[in-house]
Amino acid sequence: MPLFNDNAPLIIPPHPGFVSGKYYASSIHASVSVLSYSTAYVYYTYFYVPYQQNFTRVAIYSNSTFSSPENMRFGVYEVVSGMPSTLVADLGSISFINPGAKEIICSITLTAGWYAIAIAFNPSSITLSSPTLYLNYMLGASGVLTNFSGYRAPFVYGSFPSTAVLTNITETNSPLVWLKAS
Repeated sequence: MPLFNDNAPLIIPPHPGFVSGKYYASSIHASVSVLSYSTAYVYYTYFYVPYQQNFTRVAIYSNSTFSSPENMRFGVYEVVSGMPSTLVADLGSISFINPGAKEIICSITLTAGWYAIAIAFNPSSITLSSPTLYLNYMLGASGVLTNFSGYRAPFVYGSFPSTAVLTNITETNSPLVWLKAS
């Protein structure tokens, strides 16, 4: 039986190909809600790449207004056996005050596989768009009728470590993330 991130899937999901300049959401979702996220955690949003692709931006939508700059940091972890594992890239951080789409400019080439987009915030909690999506059919759940779209783990804001923080990791609804194809 293949593991979660094996290169030999039983069924290859259809994908029409990436178009340069277009944004791709982290999930297929029916609707989007607005949820509050805490600064005390790193949030992992899963993203599937069906074949090698370069991305030039990672984006998220903030619904919050701040009186002083908010910092948001992005990273990308490889997913192994269903969990974030090795850091592929710490993409750095952006600062902002007003709501709207927030993007970090990058150049990252991802090979075929699953990735966890890591997101952390400082100095305050933030409201973000979150997909109405449940990944428990793929990731497994801690119980019956447990619905979630990602994970979170306690984290002190700063650079992302080379190995994903998994201590006290819990299921949660993760933010909706977009990657822009180059």
